[in-house]
Amino acid sequence: MQIINAGDAGICYFIQSKFHKLTILCKLLFLGNLFCFLVSSSILGCMPLVSGSLPELQISSAQKDIVKRLLLCFYLLLCCQDLYADSDTPHVQIIAHPSVPVMVLSQAQLRSIYTMRQVVWPDGIAIRVFTLAPQSAANLHFCSEKIKLFPYQLERIWQKLTYSGTGTPPVELPNQDAMLQAIATTPGAIGYVEIQDESKLVKVISIKP
Repeated sequence: MQIINAGDAGICYFIQSKFHKLTILCKLLFLGNLFCFLVSSSILGCMPLVSGSLPELQISSAQKDIVKRLLLCFYLLLCCQDLYADSDTPHVQIIAHPSVPVMVLSQAQLRSIYTMRQVVWPDGIAIRVFTLAPQSAANLHFCSEKIKLFPYQLERIWQKLTYSGTGTPPVELPNQDAMLQAIATTPGAIGYVEIQDESKLVKVISIKP
């Protein structure tokens, strides 16, 4: 199992999120320039057929500049998508004890479980929530991919529960091997890993948007 320190994990998370935002920006720039080109060249309304042939379009220097920007945006978009695809982000799996009576959770339900708002499963069994260190790579990926929260936001919620005495924060485990062992031996448990469960002693739960 590859070990990633907290600093490297934070850097990877930051870079991946920036690649994703840059990809979206390139898409918007490409569509914006395409719209400008269509409007400036009057393609939508000024292409009548004359003698069975298309008219010869006169392309101005401004239109040529827009075409160059279109090509540049398209090239940047392809580069960003390749970089984002090659970032080799491990896939986070939500795992639970085999006794847990669900196979699928929505993202909102998973968020409710990890913010300690949902504390029992449909059959009445108490939910035992497990987590990893806040700055670990697996936790960063879990927060960004599965529950769409920053680790510090979860930390604040758990601290409020502790200080107010209204709830108990999740149990923090030292590594993913310990996570697998805890989930496999604790009824009602739920957690997450990026490594394969070779023992097949835990249940994998699908997360829907």
